[in-house]
Amino acid sequence: MNLKSKLSNSSLAIIFILSISCQNQDDLNELVSIPFYFNEKMENGHIDGNAYINVVIDNDSLMLFLDTGNPSASIDLTPRTLERIDVKFTGISTKSYNYKGEEYISREYILPKAKIADLEVTNIHGKEHMMRGSSAGTFSFKFLENYNVLIDFPNSNMRLYKLEYLPTFLKKQAWEQVDAFIQGGFRMRLKLDGFKNDIIFTIDNAAIALDDIQKPYGLIRAKSLFGTYLKENNLIQPKEDDSSIDGIFSSDDFKLNGNTIPKMDFMVVDYKYPESDGLLGYHFFIKNPMFIDFKNKMIYVKIE
Repeated sequence: MNLKSKLSNSSLAIIFILSISCQNQDDLNELVSIPFYFNEKMENGHIDGNAYINVVIDNDSLMLFLDTGNPSASIDLTPRTLERIDVKFTGISTKSYNYKGEEYISREYILPKAKIADLEVTNIHGKEHMMRGSSAGTFSFKFLENYNVLIDFPNSNMRLYKLEYLPTFLKKQAWEQVDAFIQGGFRMRLKLDGFKNDIIFTIDNAAIALDDIQKPYGLIRAKSLFGTYLKENNLIQPKEDDSSIDGIFSSDDFKLNGNTIPKMDFMVVDYKYPESDGLLGYHFFIKNPMFIDFKNKMIYVKIE
């Protein structure tokens, strides 16, 4: 073997060792891998599109739905779930609203212990949460902010990493780094040719709008600056079979860091909260894995 071949083989060996080392670092800093369960049916028989997570509490296996759009929720359980598990109520109650906008009193509690896949957690603060459907509660923002989080809908998986750790796969070209900010949940800015301002979207995987053929849409707030722009420029297509919305806006010209995002479809509707230009929900997550760096308020999106 000549010197050139030896050097070449040595370089390959070094690259291989470095690759294994990086992978080991990711493995050491990954706390748990959590599978998602999709395709739960609502009371009307339609598929709701939510991602559900199995959480074991008091040896009771509970299905909670993931909700990145609720900044005040942790592991929040329904009244019927709280009747059958052991929690310590704090004596504090607050006003909350159900999915119909009706007010109710929500009791706060401390959950002594829970198991999520292979991760055991203790002393979790939560509050009573009234919701429709068969879910036992929500798995939300306030719990997730204790970790760095990979949300990977295409592979039906979520991974929790040690806070501040950034996995090595984020260095690959497909991942776009985006400044995010917290205001009623995580938000990020997109661009669209012809509209001079940033378009501010709340990142809410539980924001799911489905039509009769189960096609997923995001939401654009009709009375936002962006919604007004779409109306004034006749960019909204009417949806003749649904008078409850202003119409549909579709575009393959949204840009993130100058890179075009594959076509997205939105329902334009007059919703009040949160007061962003729109919601990036299931329709976005199902195509684009997302990593959230809570400590540094950064989001990494893999544009597929």
